[in-house]
Amino acid sequence: MDILKIEIDLREELNIRSDLISVGNIKKERKQQVPDIFLNAFREAYNQYIEYLKGKKFEKDYGAFTVNKQGKAMTYFSYRKKFQEIIQSEIIPMYLASEKPELVLYGRILMENKLSPHIFRHWYTVQLVLSGISEPGVLMYWRGDSSPESSLTYLQNKGELEKQYRKVNNEVFDYLLWASKMNND
Repeated sequence: MDILKIEIDLREELNIRSDLISVGNIKKERKQQVPDIFLNAFREAYNQYIEYLKGKKFEKDYGAFTVNKQGKAMTYFSYRKKFQEIIQSEIIPMYLASEKPELVLYGRILMENKLSPHIFRHWYTVQLVLSGISEPGVLMYWRGDSSPESSLTYLQNKGELEKQYRKVNNEVFDYLLWASKMNND
């Protein structure tokens, strides 16, 4: 079945845990459509996650997309902590053991600087720019920005983004997905 449109309603904070613990905050209330270039990936990720949840405890009435071992929606703090644990225990050692000097350098950089899930916002924006979006207002819409500064930074550096993107491909993100599954099983 082809999906033609996915729209995420971010107009109101919803309770997604039975214990009423807040999982994070909406920064800009809006309805946000998922760009066409991500529809298939979104569908695949959703289907994989639903398959992963089979037989596991989770609060299905609350609709959380990421859950902890107790089956409750993960808070941003716990998601960030798990993300950083994966970087420390899996990614950095893999990079440092590489025969490619570039990857060793990335490993050293990661040792000195904490990476957060915010990197996915950067990756998302790079994908949008590399897909051909070149208007600041359009990029602002897809990012949910209130001002053009961030969007303009990406658009002004498109050539450098393309060069860097060729160096670091999607294998890192595939690996993070795999590592996340391994740590949550």
